Amino acid sequence: MTVTEQQLGQRIRIARERFHLTPQELGEFVDLAASTIEAIEQGARRAESRELLRIAFATGRHASEFFDERFADSGALSALFLANAQIRDRRALTMALQQGIAFALQFASLENMLGIDRAAALPAAVDLPAPLDREEAVAQGRGVASDERARLDRHGLLFDRMQHLLETQGVGSVAVDLPEDVSGLMLCEPRIGAFVLFNAAQSPARRRFSLAHEYGHVLMDRHLLGSLSAMRREGDLTELRADAFAAEFLTPWGRGSANDADPCEGHQQSDGRSASLGRLLSLACEAFRRDEISRRKLFEIGRTFGIERDTVAGVIRALGLG
Repeated sequence: MTVTEQQLGQRIRIARERFHLTPQELGEFVDLAASTIEAIEQGARRAESRELLRIAFATGRHASEFFDERFADSGALSALFLANAQIRDRRALTMALQQGIAFALQFASLENMLGIDRAAALPAAVDLPAPLDREEAVAQGRGVASDERARLDRHGLLFDRMQHLLETQGVGSVAVDLPEDVSGLMLCEPRIGAFVLFNAAQSPARRRFSLAHEYGHVLMDRHLLGSLSAMRREGDLTELRADAFAAEFLTPWGRGSANDADPCEGHQQSDGRSASLGRLLSLACEAFRRDEISRRKLFEIGRTFGIERDTVAGVIRALGLG
């Protein structure tokens, strides 16, 4: 399908509006003047490839979506999160969501190129009625956690590396710079599958608990498409249920809380980013080896997600890719 400059501009405008951004706000995110954004949206100026990549990043989409005949004028993620005024009015949170969604989209894109079906490993959703009170929420969370632990124990899976455990169950994850009062975010959307964002500033013990908490959301609440977990959330029974899940799930370390000491703390990365970025770079290098992406694209992916050029070049040499 050939997309005219007018059609491309219209789609960019739709994507911007669904993210509740003004031309000036989008321009600030992508380092363009508001007048330039308006010219692009009106079809008077065509977006350059790098500009389009930044616009897609800022609006929670993949750049290829703007050229897809099935272009959706209402992205599920933008409708779910950024239509919420409490999120929209918090710039730091909006930027963290953009960063995490962009990572998840790139991760899923590389998996698709390589024929990796992460969704095939995803456990079945647990169908639960909405809890009526705190007691029922805790009982539901503990019950699901106990069943899930028993299932995973039968497969001999280890619980000391939570990111790796989630990956074996079809759940991607990445650490992002979430505000201090937000511990994590669960996404479950067709373009990216099940994905968890967690706060890069958390301690290893808090991070372990957050990942288990979000895994509980994946099992019990994926029909919501996503769930934002704030550390101060009085009266939210869905969040209380996920907390109960995490506390029970993390036995035999004790049915404690997010502040419990982690006996495997020494095995955790300083902020949880390294494992995610390493996995992304591994996928990108394999796509490069198979000629699915160019060397330039490989370096571009690294630059987008903060992987230094020398690091990417070193991995290319180590893998014998030239």
